[in-house]
Amino acid sequence: MMPQSATIGVRQPPRDDRYLMSEEERIAAAALLDEAMKTMDPHVAKRCRVVAALLHGHQPAKITRNLGVTEKMILSCKSNYDKKGLAGLK
Repeated sequence: MMPQSATIGVRQPPRDDRYLMSEEERIAAAALLDEAMKTMDPHVAKRCRVVAALLHGHQPAKITRNLGVTEKMILSCKSNYDKKGLAGLK
């Protein structure tokens, strides 16, 4: 017999509130993550991961928490990437 406090898990329908990336954003994010894996400079790798996370639609608060960066760094990385592309992150 099951205890009174036990609850039966009910499967929830899948959520469809994810950010839908364009094909161009998906390719750019993949290139940034590839560069982050290849580079020997940890600072460049982190900047690449920050911009890739933005392209994936992550909120700045989540990026600061997950990657240990400041919001100012996020804005700086985005600005440099928008102006110069991958070269702006190196």
